[in-house]
Amino acid sequence: MRHGLLIFDYTEYSSLIRGGHNAYQVHAGKDRIYTIESNVDILVALNKDAIIRHTDELKSDSVVIYDGENMKVTPDYFKRKDIRIYNIPLMKVAEANDKYLRLYSEFDNYRKRTNKEKLELIATASAGVLKDLIVVLDDFERAILNNEQVEDVQAIKDGVALIHTKFKMTLEAKGLKQMQSKNEAFDPELHEAIANVPAPSDDLKGKVIDDVEKG
Repeated sequence: MRHGLLIFDYTEYSSLIRGGHNAYQVHAGKDRIYTIESNVDILVALNKDAIIRHTDELKSDSVVIYDGENMKVTPDYFKRKDIRIYNIPLMKVAEANDKYLRLYSEFDNYRKRTNKEKLELIATASAGVLKDLIVVLDDFERAILNNEQVEDVQAIKDGVALIHTKFKMTLEAKGLKQMQSKNEAFDPELHEAIANVPAPSDDLKGKVIDDVEKG
């Protein structure tokens, strides 16, 4: 069933070795169709042979569609006067449809390929970041073990500062840089306000007073 109609189709092939006339019949109706019929409402003819073979099967007030670029058909061609004929460039329509399908297929393949490349790039980039962060994590673990035996507070501070610097440089090497928001004009597209406080001075009105979480 298509578009609320029951469909019955039939393909007729010639038994000649070198080929011959082929016909494709489609019957549609609200009632179930069990067999082919010889009465035709619309005939789509790709050549004059199709018209010659199937003119007698046309119903009253039927339609014939043909490609005027491949053959010439006039109302005088038919013995009957109740047949309407329409010249439609069928080959051009078929070529345009083929080009559309090929273009759509190429675009779909391009979309799939680029999506795959993006996923691979993200996976590769993530692996590289994690690999470099493991080194920083090792530094933290070594610092924790050493701090258990160190009594010099300044040495602990210096060690933490060194690891922080290394961690920051690792992130910057991957393209992550810290935003400078303090004393900058508040931008709702970039900043998230958690409180509205009076400005310490007139030149700080409408600006970010302090960073709670840096971006």
